[in-house]
Amino acid sequence: MSDGVLVPMDAVKQKRQLSLIPYKGNIDCIQRVIKSEGVGALYAGYTTTLTMNVPYNFVYFATYETLRRFFKSDSDAYDPIAHVLAGGGAGVTAAALSNPLDVAKTRLQTQGDVGKVYHGMVHALKTIWREEGWSGYSRGVVPRMVFHSMSAGICWSTYEYMKHILGADKKNSA
Repeated sequence: MSDGVLVPMDAVKQKRQLSLIPYKGNIDCIQRVIKSEGVGALYAGYTTTLTMNVPYNFVYFATYETLRRFFKSDSDAYDPIAHVLAGGGAGVTAAALSNPLDVAKTRLQTQGDVGKVYHGMVHALKTIWREEGWSGYSRGVVPRMVFHSMSAGICWSTYEYMKHILGADKKNSA
């Protein structure tokens, strides 16, 4: 359900960042997109986002748990460095592996601005591969990995710290 709200916001962000059309602001962007492309344009990439989130989260949580155990070296003591490193590693890994789907989502969201037409996620993925190869799938991967590593490191260290101060980690290990 959250993607139902986040995808239109992401579409507006992508269009504003692309900056091919001089929107006066977010509301102007939304109004002009609906008028020229229809409401569906705000949901372009919705299926791709849902498809991307499944493998992203699977890799993200599995990698975090694996790295958390590795960095904590079997210690039950709270270790913020271990949580930052494990979270960062999980964010980097999940972002890198799901980047081709993120590229396809972005292309679907901005197709009206660039004059390119994709007929859904599969068509976008095939077109990107055919026209650009692996380099098309890897566009923006480094900034995406940096963003997700920082975000995940902060998120997991905060989560584990709150769990620690609330005593939840002691209750679950008993």
